[in-house]
Amino acid sequence: MPTGIANLASQTGETIWIDFSAPYSPATPGSSAWSVRARNIQFTVTVPHNLPMPFWFMAQLFPSAGLLMAGGAAGAIAGTRLNALLSQRKDVLGRVFAGFVIAAGLYVSGRGLVTFLA
Repeated sequence: MPTGIANLASQTGETIWIDFSAPYSPATPGSSAWSVRARNIQFTVTVPHNLPMPFWFMAQLFPSAGLLMAGGAAGAIAGTRLNALLSQRKDVLGRVFAGFVIAAGLYVSGRGLVTFLA
């Protein structure tokens, strides 16, 4: 299982180390949906002994993580319900999917054009 590591260090000696595993779930037959999840996330914060614990970091990290998890759960619930509704109307499902593909293509093309012209 692939793992990810982020190791951040400041000039004053604080370090933040993040370790996680990222399992890949291939698409099911007949679908183009695949996913990569982050599991077993571990944070390690190291502070030199002459500095106080960075409570500002902890205060920013944990509410943000809670909001991220709540948003993911809400998105999963809404997506599941929308999927159930659209599965009954294959013509609408195809149009919605095509709309997302076209929107993504336009976005990528626009970003590339901006970079090319810059």
